Amino acid sequence: YANGICALPQISVTDPFDVRFDNPKYKKTKWNIGLFAETSLGLDARNEDAEKVNVMQLWQEKQNSLAMIKGYTSSADIGTMQALFDSNGVSDDGIRGYFTPEGKMQWKDLVLAGRYELPYNFSVTVHVPFYFSKLDNVSWTEHTKNYATADGIVKDNLTNSFVANVKKYGDGLDLEGWSRAGFGDVDAMIKWEKYFPQMKAWLKEVGINVKCGVTIPTGLKKDEDSVLSVPFGNDGSFGLVFGGGLGLRWLEHVVGGVQAEFMQQFGNTKERRIKTNRNQTDLLLLTKANVRKSYGFSQHFTVHLGVEKFAGGLSASIQYDHYRHDDDHVSVMDNVYSDSIANTAKSLEEWSLNTLQCNLEYDFGVHRAEEATLKPKISVFYRLPIKARQVVAGHFVGGQISFEF
Repeated sequence: YANGICALPQISVTDPFDVRFDNPKYKKTKWNIGLFAETSLGLDARNEDAEKVNVMQLWQEKQNSLAMIKGYTSSADIGTMQALFDSNGVSDDGIRGYFTPEGKMQWKDLVLAGRYELPYNFSVTVHVPFYFSKLDNVSWTEHTKNYATADGIVKDNLTNSFVANVKKYGDGLDLEGWSRAGFGDVDAMIKWEKYFPQMKAWLKEVGINVKCGVTIPTGLKKDEDSVLSVPFGNDGSFGLVFGGGLGLRWLEHVVGGVQAEFMQQFGNTKERRIKTNRNQTDLLLLTKANVRKSYGFSQHFTVHLGVEKFAGGLSASIQYDHYRHDDDHVSVMDNVYSDSIANTAKSLEEWSLNTLQCNLEYDFGVHRAEEATLKPKISVFYRLPIKARQVVAGHFVGGQISFEF
């Protein structure tokens, strides 16, 4: 029982590589087919100081519309507005042109998982995820006062029709929320796993596993025209996953272990929104450019402890998960915009997540004969974030049904 590396950047949903899909095997079965589902009970964000904030304040508490229009030539429409502000002495006082955004994000997902047993303790698994995501109840609270002439100029030319102006000057950027549903990245993994009996008074079994796999970019990409859009996978890039673990059994029913997984995404090039001024905030990037993105290294470590089949087929466990994703880097594929400015985006910085999860499972196979062809299992879980930085996190509940045959 362990969450896999999160293929969805900066959101604490279960990944298809979740080790819970690799249920314990029966000796005479070759196949395991399962269906997993989960839903968020409430999503918020943790900022760079690990403080709980609204999801729309993931990278900054306030969004700066005056910085939004910087970095353009005076001949551009948006540059004309900046020239007007400059000629009238409009300055950034930390209040004028600032907005506090808020919104509510929801998440649901389904994962179809299949595993086939190969000779010599190898197995191959494939996971096909489907996601439902929504951002609604979006609001933008303006902080501009009416004290100075500059305040009136900003209101008349920019903030009174803020959402419409962002869509006009931002090449279609929509600040009013969205709803998406679609497939995520399909993945495949090959795993070697073997258990070694131990003739100890307390320790009865030691299991070792190593694995490697790939993620295939079949999921919906990030919608660059929707604020705070989340890609349903690695945003069009392939990923290489590898790792291993150690499992232990004490006495008859107590189990535990550690797992480590790592993922390296391959860089890819697509149209993305970038910063054109260092003071810009991440939800108000008006410029889209052809950008090469190089991804940071992802790490995931799990420690788990449980009691297995202590009452018929009933098992319970608790697990602690730590995730970390290193800084990403972008390269603008033209000579118009600056790489150094583009790479000051907060959304490219490292993020981390720590969660605690409780699992409950019942294996109906214990009530069936060894030669039975179908052995069902059901499980439920509850997961909560305990510490995080620059990530969307929340409470999740879900369950799984699977069949060995």
